[in-house]
Amino acid sequence: MLSQLYVFVSLAVLMAGHVTASPVPISRAMAQRNPQPLDTIPAYVRAVNKIPAEEATTAMDGVIKPFGTRAVNKIPAEEATTAMDGVIKPFGSRAVNTMPEEQASSAMDGVIKAFGSRAVNKIPAEEATTAMDGVIKPFGTRAVNTMPEEQATSAMDGVIKAFGSRAVNKIPAEEATTAMDGVIKPFGTRAVNTMPEEQASSAMDGVIKAFGSRAVNKIPAEQATTAMDGVIKPFGTRAVNKIPAEQATTAMDGVIKPFGSRAVNTMPEEQATSAMDGVIKAFGSRAVNKIPAEEATTAMDGVIKPFGTRAVNKIPAEEATTAMDGVIKPFGSRAVNTMPEEQATSAMDGVIKAFGSRAVNKIPAEEATTAMDGVIKPFGSRG
Repeated sequence: MLSQLYVFVSLAVLMAGHVTASPVPISRAMAQRNPQPLDTIPAYVRAVNKIPAEEATTAMDGVIKPFGTRAVNKIPAEEATTAMDGVIKPFGSRAVNTMPEEQASSAMDGVIKAFGSRAVNKIPAEEATTAMDGVIKPFGTRAVNTMPEEQATSAMDGVIKAFGSRAVNKIPAEEATTAMDGVIKPFGTRAVNTMPEEQASSAMDGVIKAFGSRAVNKIPAEQATTAMDGVIKPFGTRAVNKIPAEQATTAMDGVIKPFGSRAVNTMPEEQATSAMDGVIKAFGSRAVNKIPAEEATTAMDGVIKPFGTRAVNKIPAEEATTAMDGVIKPFGSRAVNTMPEEQATSAMDGVIKAFGSRAVNKIPAEEATTAMDGVIKPFGSRG
């Protein structure tokens, strides 16, 4: 009920406003204005290209201007030029080489100069020379060797000196000597061996000592012995072999046992056999090949089977084929091009189609155009 009352009150107020409203007065200028179309806004004025068609133009800011200004080359044609900043200039200037032809020259900075100066060698030809810094000098000075010919010499620093001094050996010739530091000395002192000749001796530290003490072997000569710790002991115990001589034996743990037992091969001589576990068995069984000799076979699991089946190619010989899954099929199908010869075509998905469509340029030749989306439009027309 309250909502209906609200609606009626709103309608009454709206109708009263329309009845009491008065017209808005129009200014004299607006009332006297000529009812003609509005003038064109200058921002949308299409620029007219008044530059000759053979001259390149640009209109980056909407104003058509000549594209750059080609400078006039007034330099002779035979002279190299450069125009990095738009101004044509001679490319460098070739300096005139006034050096004699036989004189080596250099022009690293563009100025021709003599390449060094060859020094005059005034040293006799038989003397070695060096010129590391450009000045010819004798190559070192050969020292004069005044040492007797039998004296060894050394000249590590360029000065000839006696190579050490040989010490005089005053020790009898039969005595061993050493001269580690250049002084001849007896080589140790030979100790006198007072041990009986039959006694083994050792002199690890220079003192002769009996080499252990030989234990007395009381074990019969036919019994093997060992003396790892110096004590003579029987070497194990030889087990008595009670197995017949013709039977192979083994004694890995010291106990003589028959070496397996040779199974009797009852297989025919032409039958291959295997005895991996000591039991003679037929080595597989050769399957009988009942497939014709001209047909390829396989027997991966021991059963002889034909090696695949060659599909029959019923496609004409001049047609390309493929058989990736073993079934011979035509290799694609060449679409027939029904487009006119002058029409560019595309067949990305195997269907021959016209390659785009060339738009017709209806804009005057003197006006720059663009066709970024395939539609020819004036270059620089604000949409």
